[in-house]
Amino acid sequence: MTGIADENKAAVQGMISLVGSYTVNERDRSMLLRIDSSSYPNLDGTEQRQPFTIIGDQLGWPDAAPNAGPTGDLRSDLIWKRARK
Repeated sequence: MTGIADENKAAVQGMISLVGSYTVNERDRSMLLRIDSSSYPNLDGTEQRQPFTIIGDQLGWPDAAPNAGPTGDLRSDLIWKRARK
């Protein structure tokens, strides 16, 4: 809570947080995300169907719409790793 502006920017730049629920469809390896709220306001109240893969204790899905960005090669795949007790 005491970071300076540049430190705070570096900590969250390129990050998107989501709050909501999801349903997994094992048959077609997809999940439906119901986004109640997000740090990216355009996602609030939306639903997204994403294909997923499971490798070991990681679940991931590719970025459905990679950002061309200034160099034309930005991509942001998401990976969740199972927490262990």
